[in-house]
Amino acid sequence: MFFFLGYPPFYDSDQFVTYQKILSGKIEYPRHFDYAAKQVLRKLLNIDQSQRLGSAKNGGDEIKREQWFVGVSWSDIYDRKIEPPIKPNVASPGDTGNFDSYDEQDIRQTPQAAKFEVQLFKDF
Repeated sequence: MFFFLGYPPFYDSDQFVTYQKILSGKIEYPRHFDYAAKQVLRKLLNIDQSQRLGSAKNGGDEIKREQWFVGVSWSDIYDRKIEPPIKPNVASPGDTGNFDSYDEQDIRQTPQAAKFEVQLFKDF
């Protein structure tokens, strides 16, 4: 599975396949992908939550110290001195217009989803 720029790391048009990719945790990056970006993404997407970047106390500071963020002025960001690269249009606090929509009932009714739910909760 490749991490293509512009898509989430476990993306697939079939949401069940997306779930399977998340559980496997395997990502291959294109050769041209920046080394520091690969490192921070690998650490952020670690399956083991205790080893995942940012999961410890003061995890945000841990993330900020990563090589990928060298040169970022966190104080300028905090003080809103830097213009964000993307400014979504938000009509109200509950506006979900910037998120993909899908019918959750359709996902639950597929045979793959039923098998997935049984496996996921078998020891619950």
